[in-house]
Amino acid sequence: MMYTMIVNTVPVPKGRPRFYGNHAVTPEKTRLYEKLIRESWTYGMMDGPLGVRMLFVMPIPKSVSKKKHEELLGERHTKKPDLDNLVKAVLDGLNGTAFEDDSRIHRIMAIKEYGDEPRVVVTLTGEEKEELNGTVSEGTDQSLRALVSRV
Repeated sequence: MMYTMIVNTVPVPKGRPRFYGNHAVTPEKTRLYEKLIRESWTYGMMDGPLGVRMLFVMPIPKSVSKKKHEELLGERHTKKPDLDNLVKAVLDGLNGTAFEDDSRIHRIMAIKEYGDEPRVVVTLTGEEKEELNGTVSEGTDQSLRALVSRV
């Protein structure tokens, strides 16, 4: 089984907790984003080994020229925020809603690119043992984009 959700928002990375004595507090921006992710998942709980694919479409800076804007569409985003922190925020938002615990995730593919409409596209796949024998190929970027373009 495979489920895809699209969240039309600017992707937010997992923020570092602030410590007050022995008490850790997650930044409000992170908490609100994780809540949005959690509330956007409408498919119920998945079980077993899971694969996840994520596409983070980042906004193009308003300061760039129209020509540069067009050049950046669909290009790789290699600036802050870090991809791993974006992935962590989404997984933490889905934890306890889409899956019991993010330890169920055994495979992650993620892309961060520029686009006109910032959003997060998440596909969770319940993976059977036969499906796990494949290897990651150079076509992974194209495969993920092809999957995302259908939604």
